[in-house]
Amino acid sequence: MLNMDDQELLEEFVGEAKTSLEEAELALLALDRGEEFEDHYKEIFRTFHSIKGAAGMFGIDPVQKLFHHLENLLESTKEKKELKGPLADYFLQAIDIAPRMIVGEAIDFPLIDPTQTPSEVTGAKSDSEKEERMEELFEAKTSSVGIVYIVDDEEDLLMALEDMVSDAGFDVKTFNRAKDLLAEVKKVKPDVILSDVKMPEMTGIELQKAVNEYDPEIPVFILSGYLDKSMVLELSANGVYGILEKPIFDETQLQIKLKNEKKKYKSIRLIDKSIKFIMYQFSDLDAMLKEQGKESLRQSLKSDLDEILRMRQDIKKLK
Repeated sequence: MLNMDDQELLEEFVGEAKTSLEEAELALLALDRGEEFEDHYKEIFRTFHSIKGAAGMFGIDPVQKLFHHLENLLESTKEKKELKGPLADYFLQAIDIAPRMIVGEAIDFPLIDPTQTPSEVTGAKSDSEKEERMEELFEAKTSSVGIVYIVDDEEDLLMALEDMVSDAGFDVKTFNRAKDLLAEVKKVKPDVILSDVKMPEMTGIELQKAVNEYDPEIPVFILSGYLDKSMVLELSANGVYGILEKPIFDETQLQIKLKNEKKKYKSIRLIDKSIKFIMYQFSDLDAMLKEQGKESLRQSLKSDLDEILRMRQDIKKLK
């Protein structure tokens, strides 16, 4: 059994669950609009099943029970190949509150079948809100190359950087304040961040630390005309990916660097998804071994999975 005292593993689970739930929400909204059933169904089922299995491993019983219930409700839609109306709303409400339950917040979410029982659950999203949310999520996932956020309080430099990066095929979002960029990161994760070092309210160093705490895998590059030794050491200690001298004259080198770091970030995300898939498979296998009384094999497999998760943590620390 995983050690619940290991906060790093638990925080990793919380982050991955949020990403998976965002993808499931997008799939639910698509089904509610009447889009093709099969692929969206599979995406939602994988999310529900993997979170149920991971919650069981961490001993988070309320979350495990919730997603077991959601999984059963979802399976009931497979034959009709339709998921919309009250059931879609119920799933969306569950997805909204699930991250809070995962971190221990006590929420009394009713485990009901909204297609059979009048729902007392409030806060259902209106059609216009669901439409807006779907467009927001879809837009965040459709970039042909990747997403780059740039922050600088110098408007001319910001525009020049935007042109350089967009010419490489990236979707670019610019900011004049680091706090605004940080708020956006928590909504939609970029593939790379470019940040000036000296800015009012929040410096590039402070931004880099904040991004690193939220997701240490997001590559952050610091832009500066001058950095002293202490700043370089501080940035390196906090995991900055690189320091770029400004003004930037070599547009080609900048584009190559951004594309390479984007590939590394995507590779790490792929490893994370692969591990999630292992956990997804483990849930069914663990239940079968438990029924067969093969406790020693169950514990051995859990120990191996624990080691895989810890190795991933070590790799991230060496980034």
